[in-house]
Amino acid sequence: SKVKAVGVELSDGTRLRSRAVISNATRWDTFKQLVEEGDVPQSEVDFFKRYKKSPSFITAHIVVEPSVVTESCYCHNIVLEDWAKLEDGRGTLFVSIPTILDPSLAPEG
Repeated sequence: SKVKAVGVELSDGTRLRSRAVISNATRWDTFKQLVEEGDVPQSEVDFFKRYKKSPSFITAHIVVEPSVVTESCYCHNIVLEDWAKLEDGRGTLFVSIPTILDPSLAPEG
C-alpha cells in the first residue's frame, strides 16, 4: 500500500501536520525504526540487502599550513599499500580535506 507521511507526533503527544516530512535520522533509524516494514521504499530494501559494514575507524581532525594543500589535492583521498587489503582492519587511511570545497570551514589564522 502507498502510505504517505502527513506530519509528526511529538513526545508530548502534539501532532504537527505538513505537506512534507523530512527525516534527519540516519537511514538505518529512519527505515528500520520510524517507517513500518511494509512501507519502506524498494530502493532502501535493496540497499540493506547489499550493505556490508566496514571496520570501525578513528577520526582525527588536524590543522596544516595552507601551503601544504596544493591545487592538485582532492577533497577525499584513500591511502593504502594494497587495494586487496582495503577492508582489513588496519592499514587504510582516509583523508578528507573539506576546505578544498569550502574554505570558509577553516577558522581564520
